[in-house]
Amino acid sequence: MASDDNSVISVYQKMKKARATVFLAVLLVCSLLLNLLLSGKVRELKDYVRLIKSEKQLAIGAFVPAFNAKDIDGRTITIDYRSANVPTMLYIFAPDCEWCTVNLPNVKALAAEAQSKCRVLGLSLLTDNLRDYVIENNLNFPVYSELSFAVTSKYRMGGTPHTLVISPEGEVLKNWAGTFEGNLQQDVEEYFDIRLPKLAMH
Repeated sequence: MASDDNSVISVYQKMKKARATVFLAVLLVCSLLLNLLLSGKVRELKDYVRLIKSEKQLAIGAFVPAFNAKDIDGRTITIDYRSANVPTMLYIFAPDCEWCTVNLPNVKALAAEAQSKCRVLGLSLLTDNLRDYVIENNLNFPVYSELSFAVTSKYRMGGTPHTLVISPEGEVLKNWAGTFEGNLQQDVEEYFDIRLPKLAMH
């Protein structure tokens, strides 16, 4: 009788080990598949970062086309430089960009003081929380988003904040990367003949 009990226990232990082995094998396969998927995503991200780094900024004098975007209410509009009698300033930002938020006092001051000299438009690279961001920060210029990859590539949009000044003919007149401080702030002030507030850096 004891021998039969031992046999049952032995078979049970073997089945338990077999189940554990199968479970571990399944976990291993799942882990390998997940690693392959993640490595593919990492390669894609690296390629994208490499593309952004390899792309040179738009040169002064380059010409850029009109493009479509959506306002914060989801309406599609065409940003056409010929429709303005003054240059258009494109302020490229993202709601989660800390330096974009730091730069807001200067951008808002520029939009208010240079109304007769330029048309200021905001372009957000992200749509998440955009409406709340615009309302909370009381932005005094139109903001658009949902730009196509073709547009962001053509305009070399990557880092934020980034500011472009485009003539009514579509010619790049100015290309500023970063916050309006130091030499960049001085260049903006001289170009528009205005004075901007000092940024509260932290």
